[in-house]
Amino acid sequence: MVIPVPFFNKNLFIEKRFYYRNPIVSLGCDCHPAFMLDTLHLRKRSLPFDWLRTAPTKGLDFVTANFRDNFKDFLTNLSVNPDGHIVSEAFPYSEFYHDTELITDPDDRERYRRRIKRLLVLKAEKKIDYLYVLSLSDLIQGKTAEVFLGSIKAFLNEIKDIDTLHIYFRWESPRPEELIVFNYFTENTKPFPNVVICLYLRDMRTYGIWGNQEKYGELLSDLKISVRKKMLPGFYLVDK
Repeated sequence: MVIPVPFFNKNLFIEKRFYYRNPIVSLGCDCHPAFMLDTLHLRKRSLPFDWLRTAPTKGLDFVTANFRDNFKDFLTNLSVNPDGHIVSEAFPYSEFYHDTELITDPDDRERYRRRIKRLLVLKAEKKIDYLYVLSLSDLIQGKTAEVFLGSIKAFLNEIKDIDTLHIYFRWESPRPEELIVFNYFTENTKPFPNVVICLYLRDMRTYGIWGNQEKYGELLSDLKISVRKKMLPGFYLVDK
């Protein structure tokens, strides 16, 4: 809810607030998980994968590789790709989409090192709910579904048994071939009790790239991520 405050030339925002039981770590493949957590005021800290854009079927491989070697190559030999975005030599399929000065600004690189250290401490000490998104349309060609299932299994080997991986498969409208892919993952993730998947209808034509933000709480509920609504809403004054 937004209430104009004309005398002070500001708007008063009144928003629902949530809190989590376990830290929620956004992994990609794009910015949507981090944006959703921001919207619900659940992203309490900045972490390295929050705002990157990674090839959807390779995003978990990217995280797995960095977990295995403690992010050794995460910032190594940075360059600008043909699309004008910064990538590291080891991971040309993962873009630092919003970081235009990462090559030239040592403070930007140090900021990522702090985020990495933060995540490694969480990974070692806390039970984590890892959050990942990709579109079903990225999984309908060839053997991409089988390859991504292998990525899920490899990622599970790098996290604690008490941690969980939550994947929401994004789609825009019902397509039979995409439902077949989702059913494939429904069946093939059953042996893994710490993997939770769900469908997410974004409806970009109506709501834009971020989808219906009023439904974010329901999406986390579908993903079995334990969040609770606070009794009192948040109040924020923002300049017009």
